[in-house]
Amino acid sequence: MKRLFLFAIINCVCLGFLSSQTQYYVSTSGSDSNSGTSIAEAWRTVQHAMDNATPNSVVNILAGTYNEKVEVNVSGTSGNPIIFRNYNNDVVTMTGTGIATPDAIIGIFDQSYITIQGLNISDNEQLDAQGIIVEGNCQGIELRNNDISKINFSSDPNAPVNASTNSQPIIVFGTNSSSAISGLVIDGNIVHDCRPGFSEALAVNGNVDGFEVTNNTVRDITNIGIAIIGHEGTASANDQARNGTIRYNTVFNCKSPYATAGGIYVDGGRDNVIENNTVHDCQWGIEVGCENIGKSASGIKVRNNILYNNDDASLAIGGYDYPSGSGKVTDCLFTNNSCYNNDLNSGGVGGVTGELSITYTENCTLKNNIFYGTNSAGILLNAEAVNGNNSINLALDYNLFYMSGAVEFNYEGSNYTDFAAYQSGTGQDANSLFSDPSYANPGTPDLHLNAASPAIDSGDPAFAAAAGETDMDGENRVQNARVDMGADEYNPALPVEYAQPLQAFPAPDYVELRWATSLEQNNDRFEVQRSDNAIDWVVLMRIASGQHTGAGDSYRIKDTMPLNGKSYYRLKQIDQNGNYAFSNTVEVSWDKTWMTLQAFPNPATTNLTLDFYNPGNEKMEVFVYDLRGRLLLFQQNVSSTQLELDVAGWNPGPYLVQIVSKTHYRKMETLVFKQ
Repeated sequence: MKRLFLFAIINCVCLGFLSSQTQYYVSTSGSDSNSGTSIAEAWRTVQHAMDNATPNSVVNILAGTYNEKVEVNVSGTSGNPIIFRNYNNDVVTMTGTGIATPDAIIGIFDQSYITIQGLNISDNEQLDAQGIIVEGNCQGIELRNNDISKINFSSDPNAPVNASTNSQPIIVFGTNSSSAISGLVIDGNIVHDCRPGFSEALAVNGNVDGFEVTNNTVRDITNIGIAIIGHEGTASANDQARNGTIRYNTVFNCKSPYATAGGIYVDGGRDNVIENNTVHDCQWGIEVGCENIGKSASGIKVRNNILYNNDDASLAIGGYDYPSGSGKVTDCLFTNNSCYNNDLNSGGVGGVTGELSITYTENCTLKNNIFYGTNSAGILLNAEAVNGNNSINLALDYNLFYMSGAVEFNYEGSNYTDFAAYQSGTGQDANSLFSDPSYANPGTPDLHLNAASPAIDSGDPAFAAAAGETDMDGENRVQNARVDMGADEYNPALPVEYAQPLQAFPAPDYVELRWATSLEQNNDRFEVQRSDNAIDWVVLMRIASGQHTGAGDSYRIKDTMPLNGKSYYRLKQIDQNGNYAFSNTVEVSWDKTWMTLQAFPNPATTNLTLDFYNPGNEKMEVFVYDLRGRLLLFQQNVSSTQLELDVAGWNPGPYLVQIVSKTHYRKMETLVFKQ
């Protein structure tokens, strides 16, 4: 009994110690000879902090201007990152004024588990200037809530531009062909007033596998806003940015006088989701293409975006000069986008593009979209045969088209001035409509649907929303039996407005569900429902409404007996008169065997064997900490289910062993003793 009691006490003390973060401070009035552990003992330079910070620490940078270009020379660990942030919401400016080398104001090369947060990064004007660069073998990098401006390839705003004149406000280069950049988060940043030459404002390029580009504002850029890139030779293998999400970004005023700039551009990327973004007053709205000959962009899903007032087409899809001058676009899906008043500059850089522009594609589908054109050329659809090649298995259906006055559909060499003639002549859009979509206020523009809109309940009856998919307001994608066309799912006078849609997060012994509301009126309760197949649902619990009529409420609920394997969750919101609506559906995977970690013999003398669960022989990371929380041992890329440790040189006492999945971002822990 005494041994068990002692074990419990040590376990609590050790875990408590490990969870606390070390706080460091940087101040313009500090000194790099200080300890850095208090404001009074603050360091002077950010570079010194980036040379000396330790895992599970926060570097608090106090208000002021830091005229430095820095490189991160330390790494955190999984679950114990190093955070560099502005202290107490201070205005912290990092500027590259007068500093020629290196190229970037902040460089992260071959380091992991680093967060850069809340900094103003500006004034780097030179060839190949960069705001933040992430390059090489990097995991768990997060760039959050930074303001990045004046990253220009030249200090001369009239400098000539060519393929060799570049700058990059945020650039991620996955250059390591065998180890992809993963766990990348670029969230809540503002990138503005930059002249990147032939580059982009925010780009993810090369061997990057698993990333989020979310909630950013990109504006006033002289070229492309957000770019997801592959096949440029950034990595010698696995050279495609893939399995990423580009969501809830706002992109505007990204225009180039020397090229056609997309607000959001996929050039050779693979298996990415682009959803719930707003792109306006750019050239292309969203473009999916592939510039490199013999290559392709594939598996891209573009859905629930709002695209308006762009100089060229709202959506541009395909290989523009296939096969001799470009690659191609294959197996992509474009659904439920709301488009209005694009192709405004028919005589500009992009020429006449129409509201929707399609070049060479294979196995691509466009459904449930709204294309409301106003361009002077009168072109709604411009689908071109490229070098004599027609698209293969191109499918358009259940879309809504509209333009007042004369209209033209150009389709692979044939021109149609009547919608019915286009349908019969091409076999496309058999179930589509030609009608005013009845946007709430096109002049604003407000692209919500009015109650009389023909788009309501007119989408593909076989449509099924993807897990986590919502409409433009974060509401359930299907409110009635059938999806609406466009980005808005019409729902009059909902008693609940969601500030954050339902999300699910697996933990070692439960699944946590989170959602938040901005308004609740006459809401009675939420039912939390779960399913193993997204068809048959059971009610797990009922949660009373917070009944907030102003600021709303946040909810965090634990399912302490989750299903093993894949499951689905949704909310049934029920108002006080019995009416109800379903939330978005989320998918999550949870494994009940995850906590299986055994250590023997325990206590150990010379050797310790770790026996643990490892599905699919995935690569794991192993950490061992002593009682003071110091990292004693670190091994990565462990793909077995058993590991032998030599503990002969360890001091007697307790040690915490952690095994972390780099694939599932979960953690196993156990306490061991050395005799």
